[in-house]
Amino acid sequence: MKKIFGIINLIIIVMLLFSCSPKPTGTADMNTPENGGSEITASTDSDSVNTAEVSSNLEPKDMNGKKFTVLTQGWGYQPMDVTDIVADEITGEPINDAAYNRQIYLEDKYNITIEANDKGPDALKKAVKANDDVYDFCILRTVSFTSMVTNKYLVDLSDIPVINLSQPYWDSKSYDALSLLGKHYGINCDISKTWATTVWTVFFNKDMIKDNGLENPYKLVEEGKWTLDKMFEMGRVVAKDLNGDGKMDEKDLWGITYSDDSSVGMLNCMGVNFGEIDSNGYPVFTLDREDNIDKVMSLYTRLYDRSYCVNTHAPGLKLTNLGDVEMFIDGRTLFDLCGTYLIDLLRVMEQDCGILPYPKYDDTQKEYMSSVSPLFFTFTAVPVTNNDLENTGIIMEDMACEGYKKIKPEFYESLLLRKIARDDESAEMLGYIFDNIVYDSGGFLNLGGFSWDFAIKVPHNYDLNIVSFIEKYQGKIQKDIDAIVEALR
Repeated sequence: MKKIFGIINLIIIVMLLFSCSPKPTGTADMNTPENGGSEITASTDSDSVNTAEVSSNLEPKDMNGKKFTVLTQGWGYQPMDVTDIVADEITGEPINDAAYNRQIYLEDKYNITIEANDKGPDALKKAVKANDDVYDFCILRTVSFTSMVTNKYLVDLSDIPVINLSQPYWDSKSYDALSLLGKHYGINCDISKTWATTVWTVFFNKDMIKDNGLENPYKLVEEGKWTLDKMFEMGRVVAKDLNGDGKMDEKDLWGITYSDDSSVGMLNCMGVNFGEIDSNGYPVFTLDREDNIDKVMSLYTRLYDRSYCVNTHAPGLKLTNLGDVEMFIDGRTLFDLCGTYLIDLLRVMEQDCGILPYPKYDDTQKEYMSSVSPLFFTFTAVPVTNNDLENTGIIMEDMACEGYKKIKPEFYESLLLRKIARDDESAEMLGYIFDNIVYDSGGFLNLGGFSWDFAIKVPHNYDLNIVSFIEKYQGKIQKDIDAIVEALR
């Protein structure tokens, strides 16, 4: 009976996650009931959730066997690969089968074939230079976004017919975060679920919470008291030099483990961004603002305390080849700051574990915020060589819609039921994690190479000379801003 109620709660949470999405600034809502669209409603205080069927409202069309080729990012690391565009056959793996069913549906509906190519941004660059219309649209890492824009490789998405950005399967926040001078060259959407593997989260060891008489983290989250101070306070209590040799290494017990860039995710969730888009659509570097510097110093001063915290990517800590999640699975850390792409590894963990959103900066912060890794986050775009924008828009629209209905639910269900679902509260925490994702425009644009260098070099070297680190990049940052403005103006 407990399992049944757990599954019911899971379904409610998943449906809530899909219930609605903010609309892009300046975008008309073309799918409201007044305009003949479907109303989407959700109720959180009853045993049922009423969610209207989402539809692209697109009629079948014969495209005469046209081949649609989707260029994707080749990673060489399976959890981050874009694997849900095409599928060769039914295998029994839920996401693969959902992708297969979507593919067959679209191919039959429009008389097309869909192919995927994982050669990444270099292949797009080569195709554009050769004026070769070989790729219809692409899903690439944001690490390549700025160069794609300044070299004019991409189409403004607002110029593509059919795409209805008011629909919930298009991510309005990413649309705004990637907006430059009023133009929109990239967006996150439900064509692929890969983006959802890049969200920062906290794994915690429930046995250690109980053994040390600590407060229930789930209740702290629900009461709005899960803060930076609370996380470090609890981590300090748990950490122990188990073998008494006077040094902390892989043989000991840690309060908090993390990797280089997961610490930057903490900054975003504290309201600190590398940059933003101003009212004129210009990119602006913002990390050097005084309040941001104060928060950076507050975070890293505590993360660098090696008596209970450790960056498992930093040198000289004698952690052999253990990573942060491996240490967590081995029962050697209370809290691990990591990405959702690592959740699959938790299946082998013997001790009881749970999942939490990143904490608030302090109790004055109104909401929990979740962020994504700009190193791994993907965006969807259309190459300038595409000579059939209307049909491309149709396929992108319906592919995103069907991904929203077929693939996204399977992703969350497998994320919960097959990976971490050991209690009902984990399902509730997923709502906190995915309901309020924030995007850092400066992180995506990587102006002057700053955000990526900061994410790796600063925490890796335990560097607290933040102001001097920023000053070294100011010229490069302005050069990239000027290049973006010149290209788009």
